[in-house]
Amino acid sequence: MSFNLYAPLRRIALTALIGLTAVSAAKAQLPTSVDIDLVPGAISTQLDVRLRANTNTFTEVISSIVFSVRWVDTSPATLAGVGSSAWCPAPNAAFQPSATAMVTTGGFKYRRYSFVATEQIGTIGDDGGCGLSGQSLPANTWVTVFTINVSNNTGCTTFNIVNDTYTGANNSNYFISLNGNQTLVGTIEPTAVDLGTCTADCNGTVGGTATIDGCGVCSGGTTGITPRGPASATISYAGTPYCSNAGSVTPTFSGTTGGTYSSTAGLSIVGATGAVNTGTSTPGSYTVTYTVAAYFACPQFQTTAPITITANPSATISYPGTPLCSTGGTASVNRTGTAGGTYSSTAGLSINSGSGAVTLGTSTPGSYTVTYTVAAAGGCAQFQTTAPITVTAAPNAGTLAGTPQGICVGGTTTYTVSGNSASGTWGTDNASVATVVGGVVTGVGAGTTNITYTVAGTGGCTSAIASRSVTVTAAPNAGTLAGTPQGICVGGTTTYTVSGNSASGTWGTDNASVATVVGGVVTGVGAGTTNITYTVAGTGGCTSAIASRSVTVTAAPNAGTLAGTPQGICVGGRPRTGERQQRIGHGAPITHRYGCGRCGHGRRRGNHEHHVHGRSTGGCTSAIASRW
Repeated sequence: MSFNLYAPLRRIALTALIGLTAVSAAKAQLPTSVDIDLVPGAISTQLDVRLRANTNTFTEVISSIVFSVRWVDTSPATLAGVGSSAWCPAPNAAFQPSATAMVTTGGFKYRRYSFVATEQIGTIGDDGGCGLSGQSLPANTWVTVFTINVSNNTGCTTFNIVNDTYTGANNSNYFISLNGNQTLVGTIEPTAVDLGTCTADCNGTVGGTATIDGCGVCSGGTTGITPRGPASATISYAGTPYCSNAGSVTPTFSGTTGGTYSSTAGLSIVGATGAVNTGTSTPGSYTVTYTVAAYFACPQFQTTAPITITANPSATISYPGTPLCSTGGTASVNRTGTAGGTYSSTAGLSINSGSGAVTLGTSTPGSYTVTYTVAAAGGCAQFQTTAPITVTAAPNAGTLAGTPQGICVGGTTTYTVSGNSASGTWGTDNASVATVVGGVVTGVGAGTTNITYTVAGTGGCTSAIASRSVTVTAAPNAGTLAGTPQGICVGGTTTYTVSGNSASGTWGTDNASVATVVGGVVTGVGAGTTNITYTVAGTGGCTSAIASRSVTVTAAPNAGTLAGTPQGICVGGRPRTGERQQRIGHGAPITHRYGCGRCGHGRRRGNHEHHVHGRSTGGCTSAIASRW
């Protein structure tokens, strides 16, 4: 504080001064208020502080004053801590403010100025007051009372005397006290002081940097408008083509910002940034257009860049039905997903690399893994997937052999197998015709069927079957021979008939020297017994069927020759009668009967017979010899 109470030349005691101040205060008509204002100084590096006493002129003691100057903290400007005053020059003590240290806070810089005095500003003296002539605050008139020097100011800096949150919290609001009275009400003029290069720009801002840009627009500075010129830009998608699994890709950009990106349907693009979502885009080639809209005098601008999205390869393959038999021809692959790949496998599998088709017949039986490969392309990495396939060797039932192939019902034949790949089972197509056990075929009923040898199929192969036909023939039936007599005489005949025969046959005899037969008529040839046969020829492995019936042939009897004399006898002679047996040759015995003719009373003459009878046997009639 600068009271100057003890200046060497002061002749008035402190008590007297205090009394004088009180008396002056009592006499003075104080202004109703004192306003303060900050204005530019005489030179560009000075600020002038002005006071205005309202209503009444004031010439007495400005007991104290406090005010704060504020400017933005982005300015490098600094304010002097002690100013000067032509209105009340040093060493006069009536008005000599000094400053506290500069404070930076809340985006601003502050410097607080204050002083306390006891000298009247109108006092004439060399160590008090305000100089030889003294000073006053004329009523309703602005008076410059203090000058603050400004240093380090570049650009344009705005300075204000303020009451704000900071000053209020730190006892730095403006106030003034006159003649020791309480603070008067005063107003801070709202004007600000711009020091530095403060020519108004196109926006009307003093010291501003706004200019008319290339599109004819006032921009920059405090306008908040970015200066622009005719748009010019380049865009590119440096990594194109991109795989659909690449995620989000952004363009390489240079030039005028603020445009929008667009493309034809199918490309998932962010209009503001040009970022492309490859995963949700439809694979294909696109042209991205970057458009800067027309802006005042600048026309619309467009530039383009190509981008290609490639579908990330994805596929599955399979060989339905695996394992597959080597006799199955060609096995086709079942593929879903990305086409255009190639198929491969380890050696032994005959595979078409383009289609994946496997030729089973030329493949070595075994298990394989088929690989489907889609080459790296369009930004996508190589893709591979696999599928198993097994080729099984077809079974071989071999060849059946065996004779005869024709057998009779109840008959057998044996079939054998050769060249088979594995053991199999015997079978028949029709068990009512023939059965087979271990290769032995037995006829059951008339007909033809196949005898089979089956080697079971595995691994997708059907069973292999070798077959050989067999014909089973029903046994012939010669039927039954009938006919009587069964005994005939040499040269005689009898007729035999056949019934119940299965087919026509042939007649025969076991001994043609005894009997012969033609069409069932049996003729005796010589004495004896033989069998007359009826034969139905056997076929298809069956023996012939023979029906037989015996026949006995007897030699005809011979009565011989009668002889005897006299051939005449007297009437009355006795007739002689009788019989005898005689065997002639190898024939049957012959009975001789003889007798005289009948005589009447021994006196008649008549013819007399002598009969010799051979009896009838073996179908032969009796033989008779006679003599008169």
